[in-house]
Amino acid sequence: MDYNKKALPLSNKNGNSTGFTLLELLTSIFIIMLLSVIFVIDYRNISQKNEVSISAQKLISDARLAQNQALGLAKFGSSPTTPKGWGVYIDTANNDQYIIFADLNSNNIYDNLEESKIIILTKGITISPPGAVSRYDILFIPPNPDTVITQDLFTPVTSATIKLTDGVNAKDVIVNSFGLVEAQ
Repeated sequence: MDYNKKALPLSNKNGNSTGFTLLELLTSIFIIMLLSVIFVIDYRNISQKNEVSISAQKLISDARLAQNQALGLAKFGSSPTTPKGWGVYIDTANNDQYIIFADLNSNNIYDNLEESKIIILTKGITISPPGAVSRYDILFIPPNPDTVITQDLFTPVTSATIKLTDGVNAKDVIVNSFGLVEAQ
């Protein structure tokens, strides 16, 4: 059986050529290149959106950690006493970080020397203040559990909206007085 005779002429039974032209090849390469360029350009934007979302989920996770520490009656450092509660402190003057703290003096706000952990946000992501708010103290108090949200030191509020942004993309983290922490 001679396979070479059947394979050499690129034509069908009618005698028409079955190959493809140089123009068709160049068109296919152009389309593939165009789609690749669009993907590469949009990849950076998708990556930035993901960084903001990841930072929002990290803040939510840390708020839930504070809730769990409060409900678990976790001690603060080597202190023999259990703090009144555990919380998250957000200061828009230091808009690239937030603090998990233990309320040692039962005043429902963060004070110096109460910090358990400082969390630095991903580079380029900041906390943007909603309106004229300069700080939030979000405290989870056992055993019920109660959630106390204080705005600007001594103003109690029923919810806190924390906006994380990279200048282009933004994500809101909302904490309400029932202890629900969610991203929008």
